[in-house]
Amino acid sequence: MRMNTYKEICTIVFIYAMFGGAWIYFSDTVLNWFVKDPDTIIKLFIFKGLLFIIATSVLLFFLIAWLNNKISLSTKALSKSEANYRLLVENQTAMIVKVDLEGQFLFVSPSYCRTFGKKEEDLLGLKFMPLVHEEDRESTAMAMEALFLPPHTAYLEQRAMTKDGWRWFAWMDTVVLNDDGNVIEIIGVGRDITKQKIAKEERKQLQSQLLQAQKMEAVGTLAGGIAHDFNNILMGIQGRLSLALSKIDPGSTVHTDLSKMEDSVNAAANLTKQLLGFARKGKYEVSPINVTHLINSSVDIFGRTRKDIKIQKSIPDDLWNVEGDNQQLQQVFLNLYVNAWEAMPEGGELLIEAADVELDENFTQHLDIAPGCYVKISVIDSGMGMDEATQEQIFDPFFTTRDNSGGTGLGLASANGIIKNHSGVIKVSSTLGEGSRFDLYLPLSTQRVEKVHTGNSKTYSGTGHILIVDDEAIVREVGSEMLKHLGYTVHCFADGLQVLDYYSKHSSTIDLIVLDMIMPKLSGEETYLKLKAVNPKVKVLLSSGYSLEGQAQSILTKGADGFIQKPFNLKNLSSKIKELLG
Repeated sequence: MRMNTYKEICTIVFIYAMFGGAWIYFSDTVLNWFVKDPDTIIKLFIFKGLLFIIATSVLLFFLIAWLNNKISLSTKALSKSEANYRLLVENQTAMIVKVDLEGQFLFVSPSYCRTFGKKEEDLLGLKFMPLVHEEDRESTAMAMEALFLPPHTAYLEQRAMTKDGWRWFAWMDTVVLNDDGNVIEIIGVGRDITKQKIAKEERKQLQSQLLQAQKMEAVGTLAGGIAHDFNNILMGIQGRLSLALSKIDPGSTVHTDLSKMEDSVNAAANLTKQLLGFARKGKYEVSPINVTHLINSSVDIFGRTRKDIKIQKSIPDDLWNVEGDNQQLQQVFLNLYVNAWEAMPEGGELLIEAADVELDENFTQHLDIAPGCYVKISVIDSGMGMDEATQEQIFDPFFTTRDNSGGTGLGLASANGIIKNHSGVIKVSSTLGEGSRFDLYLPLSTQRVEKVHTGNSKTYSGTGHILIVDDEAIVREVGSEMLKHLGYTVHCFADGLQVLDYYSKHSSTIDLIVLDMIMPKLSGEETYLKLKAVNPKVKVLLSSGYSLEGQAQSILTKGADGFIQKPFNLKNLSSKIKELLG
């Protein structure tokens, strides 16, 4: 605008000069043509001068009026432009700032002031860097340095302290150059990207959780398969030990040695239960459970062997019931207690709390459980705590922080698998040097808890015709010997097709079929349904190296009569048969 004003002033001067020059030249020439008398010429010159003043005054009036009108129009246009610019800046959601080369604010938009909860006059003259998070200042400084080189633009993301705390911002910066091409000011346009950052982090966590779940599923499948095959091997050992024990005088040293061997087999079987628990194949006897009684009994068992720590309980007497395997859940609690005890090598305090809670969708959406009513059990220790890296691996199979103390690394992995298999979840929180907290959530069961009747350890003999169907030769052999020892007539088959062919011809003479679940050609479920088609009243005792879950549970709901977990001994088998045949 300033250049245009100079141009118009020069135009006025030029017009005035041209008019004055033309007036003087032509007026003198005309007078000299027509007037010869000197006195008259003097009088006319005086008149001409007065007329010149009047004419030039009129000309100057119109020229100045024209210039003023142009200035007025330019001023109005400028005011309108400034108003539009102000309207744009004031209503812009993006933040706009201008700083000098020292980083001091020269201009801040209203949106910037609103975001940071400050007035414009309070910010002007201050440096922006103190508002930036310490961890982001170096990258911000590097971006500022890049602005001094072509193309004089930079993009950066940084955290800054706003009126709502630390938030993430994305800035696109450019510069103002002087006539010499040097940077004199920096202009930044920024927007809040906190929500995008949080969403990105959540996606990253979900991807990590998915990869972890896939890894755990793969390892779980492997662990479950190993446990199943190992249980079949233990079945052969357990069966023959129980047969040998039944033939030897209980007072002999050989009987004592064999009993200790049986204890070792039971310990190995418990290890496979942990593997099955980790593989989420670990429910054996599913029933409603009184959680108060379960926790108290597990604490009593643990407390008798650990006198070096102080145990406190806060367990209501009227906790909701849950549904699951009592033995497996007790093992979970004991694993957590042992884990807490190991975290307190010099002693400490162990607190067990429980409460009924209702979880909403906001709480459960990232926990792989459904909203609803749960029993929450908390195991809290005052031990050494864990760092974040340890917490991320704490439920991985075979992960242990113990060096040479014989830890298998299966305790927490199996506990996590068992709780997940009970439609629950375990959350862990810990700070290094300040102890750890494990929160278990188990879904509510509306079923009533039945009283448990403790059976005796008697071995029951019997008579009748029993079929064994199992693809493992060692299981068929030892199973046949055990049943014959009990007094039964036995026939063995390696797959479902063989037993179907035999049963279709002799169904009226068969009292019970002991049926394996995992077999070639026909699965346990397919075999059962075809047996039932031959005789709807067929009696079937399911047997598996896995647990009372999945296919076995499905067959029980379709009418199968019972389930026995491998490895089983002579007393377990005889009691189960008596229960089914009477």
